[in-house]
Amino acid sequence: MGLTETRGVICFKHGVQIKQNLWIYVVNMLIPYHTLTFFRDKGAWYTIPQKGDYAFFHNDTRICHIGWVEKVIDNDTVQTIEGNTGNGSDADGGQVQRRKRSISGTRSLYIAGFGRPAYVSG
Repeated sequence: MGLTETRGVICFKHGVQIKQNLWIYVVNMLIPYHTLTFFRDKGAWYTIPQKGDYAFFHNDTRICHIGWVEKVIDNDTVQTIEGNTGNGSDADGGQVQRRKRSISGTRSLYIAGFGRPAYVSG
């Protein structure tokens, strides 16, 4: 696990082996509002997810969590890979896990939108 700080965003990287020779690195961020606005300013903010997007979770007060969209299951469900989560706690589970998440969620936790990185193929 590595720790980096970029423009006030503290990131913890967790590696998860999905298959042999395939690792996904999950980044947990203490997310200030400018992280979300970065995607909006770049025209990369969406309400309909695609594989590879970052899902931004809102707790009815602020953006509080982020997950990587591994796959879109249906119109209201995504499978994510998230750090700092757990079966019994969304708040501080201390694990990296696959989660199935409702996009509409509940009032206390829902997906506010999706940031789409400009991935480079190759």
